[in-house]
Amino acid sequence: MLDSSKCRKNGRWSAWLSLCLFALVLLSARAAASAKIGSVEVLEDTSGRMSLSDVLDARMQVRWRPSLDGLVPNFGISRSVFWVRCRLVQDRTDTGAQVFLAQSSVIDTLDIFRLCGSRVVQMVRTGDARSYRQRPVPYRQFAVAWRGGADSGTVFCLRVASQDGLHESMPIMSLGEREFEELRSREQFRFGVYFGVIAFLALFSALLYVTLRERSQLYFSVYAFCYGWWNLDYQGFGDVFFWPDWPMGNLWLMVTSLAFATFLVLFSRRFLHLAKDAPRLHRALGILVVLDVVVAVPLIAWDRYCRFFLWTMGMDVLLLVLLLGMGIRSTLLGKRNGQLFLVSWGLVIVGAILYIAKVVGLVPASPLIYDAYQYGTVLQAVVLSIGVAMQILAMQKQNNRSLESTVQERTRELEAANLRLRELSDTDHLTGLPNRRQFEERFGAVHRLQVRNGSGLALLLMDIDHFKLYNDSYGHQEGDRCLKAVAQAIRDALPRGADFCARYGGEEFIACLPNTDLEGARTVAGKICRGVQACGLEHRASPVAGVVTLSIGVAIRQGDGSDPFEAMVRRADQGLYAAKSQGRNCFRVGAREE
Repeated sequence: MLDSSKCRKNGRWSAWLSLCLFALVLLSARAAASAKIGSVEVLEDTSGRMSLSDVLDARMQVRWRPSLDGLVPNFGISRSVFWVRCRLVQDRTDTGAQVFLAQSSVIDTLDIFRLCGSRVVQMVRTGDARSYRQRPVPYRQFAVAWRGGADSGTVFCLRVASQDGLHESMPIMSLGEREFEELRSREQFRFGVYFGVIAFLALFSALLYVTLRERSQLYFSVYAFCYGWWNLDYQGFGDVFFWPDWPMGNLWLMVTSLAFATFLVLFSRRFLHLAKDAPRLHRALGILVVLDVVVAVPLIAWDRYCRFFLWTMGMDVLLLVLLLGMGIRSTLLGKRNGQLFLVSWGLVIVGAILYIAKVVGLVPASPLIYDAYQYGTVLQAVVLSIGVAMQILAMQKQNNRSLESTVQERTRELEAANLRLRELSDTDHLTGLPNRRQFEERFGAVHRLQVRNGSGLALLLMDIDHFKLYNDSYGHQEGDRCLKAVAQAIRDALPRGADFCARYGGEEFIACLPNTDLEGARTVAGKICRGVQACGLEHRASPVAGVVTLSIGVAIRQGDGSDPFEAMVRRADQGLYAAKSQGRNCFRVGAREE
């Protein structure tokens, strides 16, 4: 059985470790301070047909506006093409390699122009809709490198276009070669931890499913895997490692986002036990998931990324509200899984709201908001994994209790079977009376008690008259029925519950009468003789009477209590012999031994 206190302690250590890892990731995500970009201006081209010479024309200068988002231009949802102009600050002492970086991995088309004065000295056409191998700097985001210090005349113009109108925020940086390498090192550590946690959760849940066959573990494993794959693509690693020659980023973003949202709902339904606790909501969530898939799949097939995003964003908000409501309900009912679910969804809600608000341009973009949803979901995965572990612990406790109950039940059944077996071994199967061994054990206990109390004790030894002639005349089956009838007559004639009888062997029976003197023994013996004769079992071969009769020998415990069982049986046998010698169908008292 699991030690619950040890499991709770390990759970607390796991939670603290997860929080420490998260804080470490946040610290490692701090970008190098950029002091090399002086100003950022934005020009919106609603027609989408303006060229570089058009936007640099003197008559167009009035349309350039300072970026409201500073170094993180964020255009939201718009069909327009946007031009961004960045002026670099003079730094003549830095003559090494320089890197201009657009920190986004999901810009459809990005044309970068480096200008000295009005002259174009470098041009790069890139974007996630173009082959990764066209990028001059092999990096997950979009970078341009050049050598030599920047002067006040160095300007970068960027043409940013989206195929269907959905623009991601685009933090801009200008770094030295050393700063760029430091940034890449920090990212390697941050994403190594980040994707390591996601991969661990996915594999751990898959292992639990294989071990326990609990479907919630399968759903959580697929959710964690699809979310990790989605984020791998969102961060640009898909272009780097998986499809450098064929731009497939949008396709995988749509497929994996639909998959992880679907399996998250399936996991949540099972995690909160909605099928049992809220069957209507359980069915409603199932219908919404089916509707989401039916609408989203054609959008994926037609590569409508913006429409897909808007549709899934709306569905996710609806599902989010429903699941959040169920988390609140479970929490109010005092359920631990509801509390953990509510905490995990609270983290995601904050990240999702900030992310969506950033995408549609409601809040300015920043490095923290840029990754807010990712941090929220990874924390959600950690919290839910703790919840899963707690559910497994509870399930293990339930299984242990069930096992203990089963063992106890089986033990009771075994004890009952053993008791029944003992009863069968102590009982004469034909008459249902105790057998000789059981009678002797019980008689011994009663004899000791009577001796200690100084009470009387009588023993009756009985034999069916001319039973062999009965068997010869009527057959053994009738003989068995005769034995049963006589046994029942003897049992019925015993007046008290303390009296007991047994089949002593063949056609012989024996009875013990505690607290009984000679007069009482004679009364009972006479009653038994009359009861057997009253049964009226025909016995034509008997010279005594025309029915079955019984002869009885009576023995009384001697006053000093020294006579053992064998002595009393000898005296009862003497009485039985005397009864048979004097005509049968009667009782006689055995003489006391001197």
